[in-house]
Amino acid sequence: MRPVSPQVLAALRILHTESKDGFEALRVQVEIDGETLSLFNAGEQRGTVRFGLFGRDLLTVALMLQEPELMRQVIQFVCSTLGKEYNLTTGEEPGRGIHEFTDVKMRGLSTCYNAVETSLLLLILAARYWQITADDSLIQEEEEELVAVVDYLCVHLRDGVFFKDPTRCGANHYALLATYWKDGGLPGRNDPDYPVAFTLVQAQTNCFRKGSVARLQARGFG
Repeated sequence: MRPVSPQVLAALRILHTESKDGFEALRVQVEIDGETLSLFNAGEQRGTVRFGLFGRDLLTVALMLQEPELMRQVIQFVCSTLGKEYNLTTGEEPGRGIHEFTDVKMRGLSTCYNAVETSLLLLILAARYWQITADDSLIQEEEEELVAVVDYLCVHLRDGVFFKDPTRCGANHYALLATYWKDGGLPGRNDPDYPVAFTLVQAQTNCFRKGSVARLQARGFG
């Protein structure tokens, strides 16, 4: 293997510094349930923060960085904003994780709970947090919410496949054209034919069921 040249190392150091500065520029303080959480907006455009707080993005970043304090605060945020009821306007369902903290209207509906996999990512992150910290106090604190998320997962499974259907919340479609990361729409179509199963979401479902579930079941979840 050839050694990395000084020029490449210098460029990488610059990128690292710029990435850290850019990440910090997205930091925002949010008060949820009387506690101030330090979270991160999803992105910026032309030097100005343009995107708000997204459950999917926060959970993904926390899984990538695996910094316990960030993981803890993201888990608290998603649990505190977890769906409690069925709402055809927002796509809310009991146990469904938030998509977009800011209420954005599209096609006469709201994007608030338009992410099918936020709940799955929450379970995966909670199990990972417990694994690397060996501290189950947060798991105990969020027990009710995590149980609701497991229930959410179970009611959407058919023969082990995770299906999403807007009729569960009383609607025939969502504000967004798709409810996983490709939420701008699927190639060659508008709304999918519901009920629908997404390959990525199924992989996340399997990740929880085959790996994370054993750790959480030890505490009585699922």
